[in-house]
Amino acid sequence: MIDIILLVLTMLAPGTLIVSSITVGGWFIDTLLGLSDKEGRDIQSCGRNFIKFLQFFGMAFGIICFAVMAGVLVKPFYPPFFALYNDPFTLVLLGILGFVLLIAPLAKYPWSAIFGLLGGLIAAIAVAYFLPPEIVVILPISLKWILIAIFIIVGLVIFIAFKWIEDLTKAFAMLLASRPVTFILLILGIVQGIALLILPGGLWFFVP
Repeated sequence: MIDIILLVLTMLAPGTLIVSSITVGGWFIDTLLGLSDKEGRDIQSCGRNFIKFLQFFGMAFGIICFAVMAGVLVKPFYPPFFALYNDPFTLVLLGILGFVLLIAPLAKYPWSAIFGLLGGLIAAIAVAYFLPPEIVVILPISLKWILIAIFIIVGLVIFIAFKWIEDLTKAFAMLLASRPVTFILLILGIVQGIALLILPGGLWFFVP
């Protein structure tokens, strides 16, 4: 069953590249269609609505990119043609598109603060739950203040530990989600997706 799922995911590689790249670079297509909208053409309006529909499910397409990437990497019993999707260019494109669609939106949230808050809260609850009653009785200060101190210290440590990772991820996400990069991904994704249907490895076929 797993082998069949992986095979189906691999078969989706060309289509995933095309749809995901259109989702990432949808702003460019939307701009072009917007120019035609001024002339009152309904077909351009439908096209713009379709782009917005794809972008609404952007994170879902990001998950699909990583799933297809896993399917391409793990080759159980692929027919010879589908095995040729396992080229470096396809894998890199799937990884970048998946990162932009899935990780970039998540990078906008303050995960270091969220993890710090949860970590401090879990540590305080664990101490309150597992600390023996006889120890609580002989404590020099109130258990409440001890739990508050544990919450602050553990939360602060986790916050500092994750903060630099969060900042690095945000910077990387901003770079990959910039318009010049997404325009390049739009072109490469569409071209590679179509090329995979024609040539073994797509554009990688031309690499010596």
